[in-house]
Amino acid sequence: MLWPPFSAAELALLVHMVMAGLHFYAIFELIRIAGATYMSQANFLSVGFGVVFGIVIFEETHSLFVWASIGMILIGVALVNARRRQATES
Repeated sequence: MLWPPFSAAELALLVHMVMAGLHFYAIFELIRIAGATYMSQANFLSVGFGVVFGIVIFEETHSLFVWASIGMILIGVALVNARRRQATES
């Protein structure tokens, strides 16, 4: 059970719980407003943020395979957006 006074680890857990709840609420709202296809594309942002935070905060370095994978993700998102744009213009 979590009772005050909270340790730093317990505070981190509580903050994570609130942030995770807000995250899931935002996901469901995005699906409701824009649709599941757009949500699946926006979900790829978490990969990018994870890589950037890893580099900035933890000073990680990545191999060419990681950068190639990120490039393929971006190309895939661009192709889906191009096809979606063509469908709406027709």
